Amino acid sequence: MLIHGKTGSHVCYVSISALEKKLAGSSFFRCHVSYLINLSYIREIRSDSLLMADESIVPVSRHRKKELLSAVAKHIREIL
Repeated sequence: MLIHGKTGSHVCYVSISALEKKLAGSSFFRCHVSYLINLSYIREIRSDSLLMADESIVPVSRHRKKELLSAVAKHIREIL
């Protein structure tokens, strides 16, 4: 797995499912089978993707879109 962060990219030998479980209850959300994102770094929500703070575009699976919108709303309420 490749993890992108403020200090660059890092290779991590753990499954995305295992990482998702470790990060449960945090500001991370699995928006696609191959992507686990930090909700704090979403710049724009598009119809089928996200624009992230680093200008990268991340796909959002159709069946996770509604859950993503709920997670974003909850995240915003928590930080305000």
